[in-house]
Amino acid sequence: MAGWFDTSRVVSYDAEEANGGMGILSVPHLIIIFVVALIVFGPQKLPELARSLGKIMGDFRRATSELRGTFDEHLRDLEREAQLLDTRNREPAKPAEAGGSTAAAPEPEKLPHGDTKPA
Repeated sequence: MAGWFDTSRVVSYDAEEANGGMGILSVPHLIIIFVVALIVFGPQKLPELARSLGKIMGDFRRATSELRGTFDEHLRDLEREAQLLDTRNREPAKPAEAGGSTAAAPEPEKLPHGDTKPA
């Protein structure tokens, strides 16, 4: 007789699988909500409430998209500043890595008659 603990079982929970693979509200749920709203608010008030809800959702979408755009813009500014700082930090190291000195090259020696001495 095999018991519960005799076999290995994978324990997992998938929310999509638990409610039949549908979203949060299914069609029957929406119908029930509509009927309750119709009974509570009446047929005259329901279109006005739906219109108000639509306006509120539109305002919410605009506000969230504006907030997302502002956030993305600030994020791009921070990335540009980080790249600029990284570039600035690398620039002073380049001449030293090349083996060249940052001091100016000595001027060629001048001969008495105005010509310069070849190096």
